[in-house]
Amino acid sequence: MPDNENILPRLVPRAQIETERWDRVVSEASNGRVYAQSWYLDRISEDWMALIWGEYDFVMPLPVRKKWGFTLLVQPCYCQQLGIFPSPPDPIADAFLMTVRLHFRYVRISLNSQNLHWPADRLREMNNQILYLEFPYAGLYAGYSSHTQRHIRKAEKNGLTFTDGIALQEYLDFKTTHQSKEIYGKCLPHFRKLASYILLEGKGSLMGVYNRNNELCAAAFFVFEDKRILYLNGVSSQMGRELGAMYFMMDHVIRMFAGHPRYLDMEGSMIPGIARFFEGFGTHPETYVHWVDLRLPAPFKWMIR
Repeated sequence: MPDNENILPRLVPRAQIETERWDRVVSEASNGRVYAQSWYLDRISEDWMALIWGEYDFVMPLPVRKKWGFTLLVQPCYCQQLGIFPSPPDPIADAFLMTVRLHFRYVRISLNSQNLHWPADRLREMNNQILYLEFPYAGLYAGYSSHTQRHIRKAEKNGLTFTDGIALQEYLDFKTTHQSKEIYGKCLPHFRKLASYILLEGKGSLMGVYNRNNELCAAAFFVFEDKRILYLNGVSSQMGRELGAMYFMMDHVIRMFAGHPRYLDMEGSMIPGIARFFEGFGTHPETYVHWVDLRLPAPFKWMIR
């Protein structure tokens, strides 16, 4: 660890970041997240920068974009948690905070579940839902709510089938048909780029649920990492919702990975109905925070999104 002469972390552009060292720090950190891996950031925030403390003892990715001549720090699409890796002691966390505020006057980013040492007046608590998969499937199933178990039985009676490995284009077509452009439109190019790479490298899978007529009625994208299986994105048709297809999907994924010492990361939701869906599988809450610090001139502060 660096000595006290390192008062503040240094701001480093993407081109000067040592990729192997960066990825090793993130992957070995107890709070490591796939969102902070260099290859992931390259596809959702092409111009990202970083704060680096010492010899990569602590790192913090900075997803930047420019608008109206300002450099903004804004959370990208398909990226729930960033922050400092590994989780630092309070004085170092303070140094990172000070440096961010020194360089950026517009900040809207989410930190990770171990980065809670931040000014409370600028934080909003967010909810994630995780399920530890080390136990046998029968034990995990017993932790489901009766509501969730009932929907799974209903889906089985409806003759649904589960497939691991649907084509990306089929997923995108299904998503385009059954999800509002207001929800996914601006993020779709990032998703296509990210999903193409993840599937090519075997770092994840697209899974689908079909009805008796072999019609896709629910689909989801999962990303695999050492510590977590991440539910990154999902969509269901009206038919799928009526048939309980997403309940069927999640149950199959839990069945596939039961007995492995990893977490199923549902990504959670602040929408009560979606949160209840995840909670029904016996998940546990994981709190992270969204940091908002707006110090642009008044005409711009609330106009930029």
